[in-house]
Amino acid sequence: MISFRDGEHKGLLVTLLDIFILALFIFFVKGYYSFTPITARKIDDVMYRLMATDKGTFLNFNLKVKNLSSSPKVLLSESGRFFEMEISKNNERTWTWSKDKFFPRRDAKIILVPQKNREFNFRWDKIDDWGKDVGPGEYLVKCSLLFLANHPEITMTLKIKEPVN
Repeated sequence: MISFRDGEHKGLLVTLLDIFILALFIFFVKGYYSFTPITARKIDDVMYRLMATDKGTFLNFNLKVKNLSSSPKVLLSESGRFFEMEISKNNERTWTWSKDKFFPRRDAKIILVPQKNREFNFRWDKIDDWGKDVGPGEYLVKCSLLFLANHPEITMTLKIKEPVN
């Protein structure tokens, strides 16, 4: 059985805590773990949360839309499109989600139930609008909400790292 005099155990705990913090720091700095970029914006009792997950050869984007009010909300689109996703690097457009997609030219609506999430997913294969692989670097992601006046945006910055072989 180990017994400590008053105060001795505090020094041991501090040392173990220091070791844990150092190991955690090395874990993040070495790149064993990367943060998933998340950004959110609240507009008129609706929360829009955009999350990006890097899957290596592609990125998954998930947009969660949650009605925070106690009554249903209706999102209307005159063009059939509710969102646009655009990615740029150094202020030059790299990729646009709607490129080469067809959208019906008719009104469309989404009804948001109170306190419930509605999810929309986008996939980017890390290929630009001209068919070339994009390289590592910092990219700006803009998700435009086309059904709202003035098309407000949800933006985030993400970093694409050099592939590990």
